[in-house]
Amino acid sequence: HPLMQRSPPLPATPKGPLFTPPLPVNKVRSILRLGMGCEEKVILWWKKPFWDEAMMYFRHPSRHDFRICHAYALTHCPLDRGWLYLMTPPPLSLSLGQLRQHEMTERVMGVIREMWPTAPPPTLAYCTSWATDRFAGGSYSYIPVGATLEDGQEYGTPVDG
Repeated sequence: HPLMQRSPPLPATPKGPLFTPPLPVNKVRSILRLGMGCEEKVILWWKKPFWDEAMMYFRHPSRHDFRICHAYALTHCPLDRGWLYLMTPPPLSLSLGQLRQHEMTERVMGVIREMWPTAPPPTLAYCTSWATDRFAGGSYSYIPVGATLEDGQEYGTPVDG
């Protein structure tokens, strides 16, 4: 099972097993003890940036559920001009991930327009929806209370087959 060699995301969902033949019981138990988190990304592009390109990160003054990164400030690569990457942690990501791409883009643009009132619509938009992805069910795994580092190691151990 090559998927088992990577950590995130977990390869099991409440909807049933994803592997044939089924995984060994000890691996399934470790997977069930691990947690799954979700952080959705919204990637927007404009032909001409309307923000200060010297700034790498932006935060809304009163909303801490949106983090905005401008890659060009980090890379100085001309291909990175005009791109904004927005990361939304839980609990916002859980509701945002339920929306269709155009709805997610409109909601994010509402926050951007609170920061830049004259912001034009983006030329391109891409939104993840890890929360509703039936194979992933989230975007990262973690070790919650009650789980151990060994559970994570068992999860990453290849299965003979």
